[in-house]
Amino acid sequence: MRVRVEHLDDPLGIGDRRPRLSWQLPEGTSEQHAYELRLDDGTTSGRVAGPGNVLVPWPGAPLASRERRSVQVRVWTDRGETAWSEPTHVEAGLLDPTDWTAAWVEPREDEVPEPGFRPAYLLRGEVTIAKPVASARLYATAHGIYEARLNGRRVGDVELAPGYTEYAHRTQVQTYDVTDLPAEGPNALGALLADGWYRGEVGMLRSHDQFGDRTALLLELHVDHPDGTTTVVGTDGGWRSARSHVLAADLIEGQVEDQRLLPAGWSEPGFDAGAWRPVTLADHGHAHLVASPAPPVRAVEEILPVSVATLGPGRQVFDLGQNVNGRVRVRDLGPEGTTLELTHAEWLGPDGDVTTEHLRPSDIPFLETEVRAGQVDRVTSAGVPGQAFDPRLTTHGFRYVRVAGHPDRLTAHDVTGVVVHTDLRRTGSFACSDPRLDALHEAAVWSFRGNACDIPTDCPTRERAGWTGDWQVFAPVATYLYDVAGFATKWLRDLVATQWDNGILGNMAPMPPAERTGFLERLNGSAGWGDAVVLVPWELHEEYGDTRLLEEMWPAMVAWLDFAESTAAGTGTPTARPCVRSRRPTSGTSGTPASTGASGWSPGRTRRTSRPSWRRTRRTSRRRTSPGPPTTRPASPRCWAGRRTRPDMRTWAAPPRRPGGRSSSIPTGRSVPRPRPTSFGH
Repeated sequence: MRVRVEHLDDPLGIGDRRPRLSWQLPEGTSEQHAYELRLDDGTTSGRVAGPGNVLVPWPGAPLASRERRSVQVRVWTDRGETAWSEPTHVEAGLLDPTDWTAAWVEPREDEVPEPGFRPAYLLRGEVTIAKPVASARLYATAHGIYEARLNGRRVGDVELAPGYTEYAHRTQVQTYDVTDLPAEGPNALGALLADGWYRGEVGMLRSHDQFGDRTALLLELHVDHPDGTTTVVGTDGGWRSARSHVLAADLIEGQVEDQRLLPAGWSEPGFDAGAWRPVTLADHGHAHLVASPAPPVRAVEEILPVSVATLGPGRQVFDLGQNVNGRVRVRDLGPEGTTLELTHAEWLGPDGDVTTEHLRPSDIPFLETEVRAGQVDRVTSAGVPGQAFDPRLTTHGFRYVRVAGHPDRLTAHDVTGVVVHTDLRRTGSFACSDPRLDALHEAAVWSFRGNACDIPTDCPTRERAGWTGDWQVFAPVATYLYDVAGFATKWLRDLVATQWDNGILGNMAPMPPAERTGFLERLNGSAGWGDAVVLVPWELHEEYGDTRLLEEMWPAMVAWLDFAESTAAGTGTPTARPCVRSRRPTSGTSGTPASTGASGWSPGRTRRTSRPSWRRTRRTSRRRTSPGPPTTRPASPRCWAGRRTRPDMRTWAAPPRRPGGRSSSIPTGRSVPRPRPTSFGH
């Protein structure tokens, strides 16, 4: 038995001061009568009667920045009292903007190449640690995507960090345990920085510079010493930058790399960076920094090709046997100066070669210029034995890859498919006596895996957009197959961060500005798409019993339904200008409001309510109010281990209804459960 913190298996650097706790009952038990939680500081909850074991309140004082606690639970069940569980360690990140001392830095750029083909940059700095190291944490984020290094070694295994968000409102920070990397004496800290979603190509429009036109990096290293002191260092004006061996890196177009240009030892102490240029300090601030409620993106699986076809001299097609989201790693790059071109595709043409014609958005009438299908990587070999090409600054949706340019014939062992997506915990499965249904279900699972790379997308190739309609339709299936609580919570916070002043929600989240301007602006506010702000939180509540998320999303739900109601009545203003919500006060960097309710709406919105007092508010106009509390906490709708149990939603109360109007509060009596979509496994 082990305690789980919020929706995370590894609660390092969390942003909640009072994280909620969950646990799985011991095997062989069927009923919990009571529980007790205890922290390593001596705090206990005392014996608490009841069956609750999901998202139970934190038993101690609120966590401070960087505070580390361990928590244990024991339960009384139908089989008696258990021993204390193994301890779970919980560690807070930097919870307040004032906790940061590092500065945002930007690589020096004299000219910016064509979008989609911009280089990645190397950034580095050296510091001296004067005392022995007891423990160390690196807090990192970027405008773009980064890969950090400390004393020549890669930090962590997270990919495409810091992820795709509404960066002006929510830029995620990753916390790494780097205790084994720094040492007493000189140390080198650095990063490889590329465009990513921040200023790279996004969406069918191939829009670029959507969230900014300069990449930036923020790193802060905290080293704790045995004597109780701490050394804090990070990015500052003394850092230097240079173009890297990655000549181009884009999530859609691909990655181009010349390994002959890789500076040996660039992230190690003592490297001569005299020819590099000083970085530029940037005033991006720290108020928008948050910890992610979701697991990170990782390389989660490797696949060897099932077949290799030779098309001609220097041209081979490798078949992974499965459509995936990710990349290809090639271990034999040929002699120095050899350039390989890797073209990724979902399908083969009649000639047996890969085809990407269906990925070119040439059938879209409002595109002013022809756009490429992308998904092409290139590498020039340095001739170093054992040096591989592993393009971690891009991803592709593909089953087949054509490798062109190698002087020899590669084998299936020279090429490996790397599956990349959010590292979600599997919770549900399906099997039956008909292999056709099993195959259909497995195709649905892989389809989701290909569209769960930090956000829920429509496809891993042409658009890669977080369409709201797509996710609200599939969410009931996803919650069965995987634990998507944190994954969906992260996405919902981006959705509501840019809600318009009249309640309209963008048709995708995050929302590139190009998708909400011009005539495309009128496409937002569509029924089925905007409904995601109601349907997805409710689905998460049904599966995970998360009432706090309903409270957090409630103002956005109300605003959307008011827009829909006024539009249906012919009094709405569906083309009103878009605007964004201001940040609500937070209890830390998680984005979770310190006080729930609508207190964070920006001035000029159609609605502004104070912190909810859990009472119905009389208004002169027909508007919904903040939610009232449930009369009882619903029983856990699913056990922590992932065994599916259906909640009895009839224990909730029917909401009071206004004459001629919809309900104005979260239900507090009896109601009939919402019909659920049918899917395999349900």
